[in-house]
Amino acid sequence: MFTILQGGRGKNEMKVIAYYSKDLKKRGPCVLSARNKLDYLIGALIANGENASVLSLCDRSLVGRDLEEEKEIAAGGFEVLYRRCTCRKNKTVERIGRLFSAFTRATIAFLKKKVENNETILLYHATNTLPILRFLKKKKNARIILEVEEIYGDVSHDAKLRKKEWKAFELADGFIFASELLNEKINTAKKPYAVAYGTYRAEAEGAGSADRADAKDEVHCVYAGTFDPRKGGAAAAVAAAEFLPPNYRVHIIGFGSEKEKADLIAMIADVQQKTKARVTYDGLFAGKEYTDFIQSCDIGLSTQTPDGVYNDTSFPSKILSYLANGLRVVSVRIPVVERSEIGNLVGYYDKQDPREIAAAIGRVDFGAPFDGRGAIEKLDEEFKTRLKEVLEKVEG
Repeated sequence: MFTILQGGRGKNEMKVIAYYSKDLKKRGPCVLSARNKLDYLIGALIANGENASVLSLCDRSLVGRDLEEEKEIAAGGFEVLYRRCTCRKNKTVERIGRLFSAFTRATIAFLKKKVENNETILLYHATNTLPILRFLKKKKNARIILEVEEIYGDVSHDAKLRKKEWKAFELADGFIFASELLNEKINTAKKPYAVAYGTYRAEAEGAGSADRADAKDEVHCVYAGTFDPRKGGAAAAVAAAEFLPPNYRVHIIGFGSEKEKADLIAMIADVQQKTKARVTYDGLFAGKEYTDFIQSCDIGLSTQTPDGVYNDTSFPSKILSYLANGLRVVSVRIPVVERSEIGNLVGYYDKQDPREIAAAIGRVDFGAPFDGRGAIEKLDEEFKTRLKEVLEKVEG
């Protein structure tokens, strides 16, 4: 693993190719959850002795201008190189666009210069990185470890995209999967793999934990996440409050469109008139504010609709966040959670019904032994060990 490869990866060097942006407002497309996952994966590589850096696919689209390559140092201390972006519209680009998108053309040109032959690459799977993977394999003879969060063709019910994705999976030399179920579904050739449900970072006890200790007579539940009605998690948490005892409080924090937020607040007002428990919308938090708020609660709710296609293989990252902050967890019973390494730490309900959710919340036993932070720390150590083994096997 640590030998110098002829014409390729130098000692302890590792390139990560992904949509990565230090400043989400300045460059896109990049979402916070993906960046957090990449920060964790790159941190694990560095902890294993790798000198990791990112070749970012993020864009700064300003029509009529050329933007040169730019380097930044991410919060984790690793280098991020943003590709040169050519945004001019001309006949040459239009002709090439018939075969390749302008994105693909610019990215392939970027990678021709930045990737040596025989390098080992960690590539974050996305719909328009499929031609990038083919280029790296066929033109650079790269060894590809593909990070897969989900099968986008399945989620979008796009058979053509799904076929392209499976060809990409066949070309990969190893994988990092977001769940064991993804490995079972994709990795039929038994290639080297590791599983990371999300970010494994246990949070130290802060001010929120003291608040929780002081509020002994109340049980605080929190739903943190999207208000998207298609996923249904926020609405299900609010509805369950109607059937909770008076000493329970349900907090809703997270994000959504203005309409989604307004609809949820209206639902909260309606449910509050029917219950002696309290249910509130508390806003959107990040960083220390988020950690302090989460730690002031007792139970984290993962209440998304169980029949969504994404539930087949996508692990709900909020569960890791709850455990990392010392909370008990109540979740809809889905295989991706129940069969995971932390499945035994979760309380389940089987039917997406407010009464059933409330009953599962009521079954949480605060007297039983529980160490969510310890479980996250264990996952972190196991993943780093497995990741090192994957690199060694991929490089032969």
